[in-house]
Amino acid sequence: MTWQDDIYADAMKRRGVKAAAPQSPPKRKPKTDYKAIFLTHLKMAGLPKPACEFQFHETRKWRFDFCWPDQKIAVEYQGLAWKGDGASGHQSVAGLMRDCEKFTEASLAGWTLILITAETVNSGQAVEWVRQALA
Repeated sequence: MTWQDDIYADAMKRRGVKAAAPQSPPKRKPKTDYKAIFLTHLKMAGLPKPACEFQFHETRKWRFDFCWPDQKIAVEYQGLAWKGDGASGHQSVAGLMRDCEKFTEASLAGWTLILITAETVNSGQAVEWVRQALA
C-alpha cells in the first residue's frame, strides 16, 4: 500500500465511508482519479506530503482536499462531469455559492488557496503552483 493509499483510506474513514464490498467489473470506463494522480506528481517532484481532508474551520465542517497546515497552503480539486448526472456538489448554483463562502472564509483566515483541475494536474501546472507556494 502506498502513502497515497494510506492518506485516501484515512480520509474515507474520517468521513465515515466503509470499504466497498467486491463488485463485478464496471460496464463503463472508470473515472480517472485526478486526486491520486496529483498526489503521485507531488511525490515524484519531491514535495512534502500534504494533509488530506483537513478540517480548517472551527465551527463549520469545511475541509480542504489537500493542505500543508503549518504554511496555511491549501489545494482544492475542481472537477466537473461533462456528461452524466452532474452529481457533484460543485456543479449546482447552491454548490458554487457554498464554495464561494468556504474559499472566502479560508482566505480571510490567512490561507493560500490553489484551485486545480484535471487539466492543471495533467500539465504539471498544479504541482508547479504548489512548489511556488511552498517556496
